[in-house]
Amino acid sequence: MALDNVAVARVLSEIADMLELKGENLFKIRAYRSAADIVANSPEQVAALSDAQLREWPGIGKDLSARIREICETGTCQIHIDLAAQFPSTLLELLRLQGVGPKTVALLYSTLGIASIDQLEQAARSGRLRELKGMGPRKEQLLIQALEQQRQHSGRHLLADTAAVANQLIEYLQGRVAEVEFIAVGSLRRATETCGDIDVLAVGAGPEVMDTFSSYPLVDRVMGRGDTKASILIRGGYQADLRLVPRESRGAAMQYFTGSKPHNIVLRDRAIDRGLRLNEYGLFNVADNARLAGDTEESIEAKSKPPLNAVFRRSSRRAMCAAICTCTRPRRTAKTISRQWCPPHVRQGSCISQSPTTAKRSRWRTDSTSAALWSMRRVFATSIAGRKE
Repeated sequence: MALDNVAVARVLSEIADMLELKGENLFKIRAYRSAADIVANSPEQVAALSDAQLREWPGIGKDLSARIREICETGTCQIHIDLAAQFPSTLLELLRLQGVGPKTVALLYSTLGIASIDQLEQAARSGRLRELKGMGPRKEQLLIQALEQQRQHSGRHLLADTAAVANQLIEYLQGRVAEVEFIAVGSLRRATETCGDIDVLAVGAGPEVMDTFSSYPLVDRVMGRGDTKASILIRGGYQADLRLVPRESRGAAMQYFTGSKPHNIVLRDRAIDRGLRLNEYGLFNVADNARLAGDTEESIEAKSKPPLNAVFRRSSRRAMCAAICTCTRPRRTAKTISRQWCPPHVRQGSCISQSPTTAKRSRWRTDSTSAALWSMRRVFATSIAGRKE
């Protein structure tokens, strides 16, 4: 798997950070930082360049070109591995805090033994940081603010960044297990503005695919692994979850794990009202436990009489509509309120609640945010889901 420039530059930057934490030669640190900047801003993909071509770049010598080639081929290099073994795995997370540099982290680690965000927060709130030279009340308050901001945005990434990381992961998996279909679901498939975990379904895969997933070159650590699910932390703070799904449950799993949670609750309740059971394995008849559908999302809709995702008429319709949309447009006061089905990429978008008469004139009613994101959502939904809407 060929790494992109951003991933290569991140490894070089981490090497520079760890060298500074260790107190290494300043010129060596600058060389790695300079190389990281050059690679990150290069219009050419470094993975496609030879060792000789890399040495033609200013500031890239024999040693650095060899490191870059090693990173492109394996996702890391020996010096990065050796340096990472000398520090706690959580220490580099401190460098992602606003206003915290390698010198501050080195001071915190060497004097107070602070090696994680939790330890830093405890020390800041207890006043222990004031014992250090240059750590007055103002600096302490700035660190607390940085910690609060970090926790507020922890685990969320922009859609475009998450899509790039997910595509690279799926490309890696598909290249090694060609017979398995890998599908990105969750908030990424819904194309929300920010995404949490990267959820991937492995349709028709056996347990051996877990080894391929866990050995992804950009893995920081394996967070958990079972018979049907594994979780890894990818460099940059992206958590990725892989679930094994049988082929006959492909559509049901896509429906369930795409979400959102309120959307799934509504569909489940409506299935129960019709004597059906809907879960990640398929659509079943409660009376005889017969499996009605599940291989595709379309089959689930077709087997529902009336379709689960079609217009609904029930006393709690207003609450249900509010649970699965974010539109602030005033609700219609008509006795009957209809809601057209939202495709996966706009399930957290706008409300389409309207009277049957209005529905005939205008199928979609979107708020300003959803309208602005419509084009982007269609592109991401098509590319990430691996099928046309």
